[in-house]
Amino acid sequence: MLPAAVDSEQGDPFARWGSRPPFRGLPPTARLWLPVVVSFFVSVPATIFLLWRFSPGFPVAPIALALAALGPLALLAARRFPGPVASVVTAAAVADLLLPPQGGPPYLAFAFAVVSGILRGARMWVYASVAVGWVAALTLGSLLGVGWHPVRIAVTTAGIALLLAFAERFRERRERFAAARRKAFEHRQSVEQAERMRIARELHDVLAHSLSQIHVQAGVGLHLMDAQPERAREALSNIKSSSKTALDEVRGVLAFLRADSVSGSSQSGV
Repeated sequence: MLPAAVDSEQGDPFARWGSRPPFRGLPPTARLWLPVVVSFFVSVPATIFLLWRFSPGFPVAPIALALAALGPLALLAARRFPGPVASVVTAAAVADLLLPPQGGPPYLAFAFAVVSGILRGARMWVYASVAVGWVAALTLGSLLGVGWHPVRIAVTTAGIALLLAFAERFRERRERFAAARRKAFEHRQSVEQAERMRIARELHDVLAHSLSQIHVQAGVGLHLMDAQPERAREALSNIKSSSKTALDEVRGVLAFLRADSVSGSSQSGV
């Protein structure tokens, strides 16, 4: 007889979680807009408040406000151009760091741009941009007489290093998970292919055996139809039985394959 369905959990380590990993993340649209919205509402309103509170003169105020909005808006292009976006946002963060008022809101778009660039494969862009940007900030700050305490410089440097380490760790975990899913998918494909081949062989054996019996019984019936009608009737009965058995086997195989196909389609559409 033909086998039951293959145990998918044994062949797919993600079967216990369904057709998708346990942590799907956000939809693509949310992943695009969430960093933009969060960084915008962290930087822009706080910058407006600080400009109003400390009243920097023209043209510093418009420039500071433009820089506060530039980074979040640049994140809109991070999906297609992660490297250039990381460079632009880093430059905007450096300029924002040097312009008054000092001690403004954190330039959150910089963190999003760094993580996004590393996750999307623009690691060289990110590292070059961060290194050049931080050296430029320290150099220009010294030339412009910006009074940064050494502790602040050390803490900021450590924060940038931790941000890069976090992005790298996140990238490595995502790559390992993608590799595991790919390996599980390939294993499942090979198992399904082997199962199809086994079903095809068994179906061939069943049909070949049944058709051989039908052929023999049909020959006997034709030979004995006039001389021994009872034995001819018996041969016809055997033909009916063999054909019904073969038909039942074929229907069972088709039902199994149809159920397996529907199950696979429903899982891939979850």
